Amino acid sequence: MSLRRSTRIRNLRVAASPYAADAPRRADSPRRAASGIRRSLQREPTVGDEPSEAPNVVAGPRSRSSVRTTSVSVAHQENGGQGLNRDQDQEQGQRRSTAVGRLCREMAEITANPTDGCQVEIVEDDIKHWLATILGPTGTPYEGGQFELDFFFPEKYPHVPPEVAFRTKIYHCNVSTFGSICMDILAEKWSPVLTVEKLLLSIMSLMSDANPDDPMDLEMAQLYISNRKHYDQNARNWTSRYATPASVFESF
Repeated sequence: MSLRRSTRIRNLRVAASPYAADAPRRADSPRRAASGIRRSLQREPTVGDEPSEAPNVVAGPRSRSSVRTTSVSVAHQENGGQGLNRDQDQEQGQRRSTAVGRLCREMAEITANPTDGCQVEIVEDDIKHWLATILGPTGTPYEGGQFELDFFFPEKYPHVPPEVAFRTKIYHCNVSTFGSICMDILAEKWSPVLTVEKLLLSIMSLMSDANPDDPMDLEMAQLYISNRKHYDQNARNWTSRYATPASVFESF
C-alpha cells in the first residue's frame, strides 16, 4: 500500500470518529489526533449528559434555609424566655404594689380610727411586718395583760392571708407553744375583704371564747373541757408572769 493511500485511510478514520469535531485539524499526525480525542473525552458534561453517579450535595438552598430557620427558632425561644421572665417580674411587681397599697390604706385607717384594746405599728419601716398589741379582754383570765403579735404579710396579700403569731407567751388551747394561732380565717376561710382590724377583733374574741374542738394544744383543750376552773387559773398565772406591763416579756 502506498504512503498516500495509507494517509487517506487514516484521515477517513479520524473523520468518522464521534469526537472528530473536537480533534485538531492537522489530523495527519496520529499523536495529535489521539491527544485531541482525549481532550474531547475529558470535556465537561452538557445539559443533556447524565452522570453515572449522583453528585454528593453538601448544602443546597434548602439546607441553608433549614439552618437559618433553626437559628431563628433558637433566637425566638431565647427571646421568649426573656419575655417570660419580664412578664413574671412585672406580675410580681404588680402584686407587690397591690400589697403595699392595701397595707398603707389599712394602716392609715387604723391610725385614724383605732380599734378599742388594740394598737399596731410598723416594724423597722417594713410595711409588710406589723407589731400589734392587744389588751387582755375584760372578764377573761387574760385581763390586765398586754399581748404582742407579729403580722407578716406576703406579696400576694390580700389574696393570701398574713402569718400571725403571738410574740408574748399565752396559755390558750388554740395557740401553739411557738405562738401560731389556729383560726379558720387565717387558713381556708380567708377572704381578701378581711382586714387587719377584723383579724384583731377575731383574735380578741378567741381569747374570750376558746375553741377546744380545733386545738393547737390537745392537753390544754382537754383541760378546758374537763376542768375549766383549772384551765383559767393556768391562763391567769401565765398572764401575770409573761404579759403584765411590769414583767419582762419572754418570746416564744
